[in-house]
Amino acid sequence: MIDLRPSIAGSPHKDVVDAVYFAIRYVKQAATAHRTGKDIFQDANRSAPSLRVRQLAMALVQEIERQLGISAAQFQSAEFNEAMNTLSALPHDHSGTMTKEERAEAEALAAELSTDPLASSP
Repeated sequence: MIDLRPSIAGSPHKDVVDAVYFAIRYVKQAATAHRTGKDIFQDANRSAPSLRVRQLAMALVQEIERQLGISAAQFQSAEFNEAMNTLSALPHDHSGTMTKEERAEAEALAAELSTDPLASSP
């Protein structure tokens, strides 16, 4: 079983979610990346990831490869499925840390949602 928890310890949850997205892209494309030359971090549907997310994504891939003892480009079905299952579960298993901005947004939203809209109506 692959354990990636040490790799994400102390990382903000959003960074983990973003890094997992790119790590999954990497694993999916690893077998053909040398032929296509495609950069997994270039994505038309998302903005470019931060350096921290890039580093975290590659750290996740490298740790998976280390634990499985094989490069992602050489994954067979069993390794591929284990990597995908581990990566897919990671954001759900990570409590993460919130930045001050994320905490302020969450608190403002919680306050807004806890206000009874009917209490202030005439």
